[in-house]
Amino acid sequence: MFRPDSPDAMQTVLLKGLEARAKYWLWCADGSFAPTQISGQSLMKSGLTLALPQTNSSDIIFLQDARVGRPATLPKS
Repeated sequence: MFRPDSPDAMQTVLLKGLEARAKYWLWCADGSFAPTQISGQSLMKSGLTLALPQTNSSDIIFLQDARVGRPATLPKS
């Protein structure tokens, strides 16, 4: 996600093409949110909301089908 020179610190992105009944792992490069599992239906209907507090900032969001297991790069909880 990228926040240009905009007054809006929050951005919601609706994803497409996911399986509604499947669960997906989501995590980000900068740690702006804790790794979590979310249903495909939720990501397509409500979307993913991310706060980027500074203008001209970005974060890389990763998404992985939970059926393939916990992403190896996630810290152990």
